Amino acid sequence: MNIKLIVEIGENHLGNWDLAKGLVREAAKAGGTYAKFQTYTANQFGKDHRWYNDFAKVQVSEEMHFELKEECQQAGIRFLSSSFTQRST
Repeated sequence: MNIKLIVEIGENHLGNWDLAKGLVREAAKAGGTYAKFQTYTANQFGKDHRWYNDFAKVQVSEEMHFELKEECQQAGIRFLSSSFTQRST
């Protein structure tokens, strides 16, 4: 049996990229197969959305996706990000 463990990091980095990278390393240390994030931008919800500012703080830019993927590779874990909205696909 080949078990895959997906460690959901999601928005738990709180927009702090050093924390995000640390969570990746901790996920790898814990035996995770994948570190999982969310793909979206605050603009997909609109500036009038009541959580717009919260989403804007924790959105993962395209550039940061690549940095997190590199961090995952260095930590020995695979990168995964799921689309949060239909516009994210």
